[in-house]
Amino acid sequence: MVTAMKYDPVKKTLQFVPALITRDGSGLQAVIKHPSNGIFVLVQAVERPFADLAGHWAAKDIQLLSGKGIIDGIADNRFAPEGILTRAEIAALLARAAGLEEKALSGGGMTDVRADDWYAGYVQAAVSAGLIDGYEDGTFRAETPVTREELAVLLTRALALAGRPADGSGSTAAAFTDGSSISGWAKDAVRAAQAAGLVNGLEDGSFRPQAQATRAEAAVMIKRFLLKAAFMNE
Repeated sequence: MVTAMKYDPVKKTLQFVPALITRDGSGLQAVIKHPSNGIFVLVQAVERPFADLAGHWAAKDIQLLSGKGIIDGIADNRFAPEGILTRAEIAALLARAAGLEEKALSGGGMTDVRADDWYAGYVQAAVSAGLIDGYEDGTFRAETPVTREELAVLLTRALALAGRPADGSGSTAAAFTDGSSISGWAKDAVRAAQAAGLVNGLEDGSFRPQAQATRAEAAVMIKRFLLKAAFMNE
């Protein structure tokens, strides 16, 4: 698996950038989708040996995103797929998947995010891009779990940012057995995310909107977003 990345000569790091990669004769051709200039390279992605993914339903998608540098484990050999997704984690995932570069905290930033927090630059990038919001009291609450309906809202925002807004007019949240329990502010987003193929119901036909999203669910939905946004093709 080959992926496109931007090289930072100061930090000496590589960051995923949205790109469509095709074979051109004996070589590869990449259409980079990034707003700034820089050093872009194609690299062979390396799968991480997460021991706790053996036999897991989302293992393939998690390994794909890990190889592209979009998602991290919680340790060298552990991913914790059934771990609860936090607001800090989804901010980082969305920023990386969209190819956003980390940003320094602004003066009017979240009062509970410190500059040395690992997620600070991603949170600022995601907030500045309109992907995620802070709370009315000025906090971000990085460790707060993300619900499934919140995840649907965030993913539809990401699609809109990518220039491919989802249209939920042909779908209905009522198709889920518990569609009536989806919060009013999230219904349109859930419909749109469902129509775009970003979210599915569970085996029993429910959506469980207020259930806490897992790291595995987020990885699978981010992968679907990347394909829908034409930010990757493999």
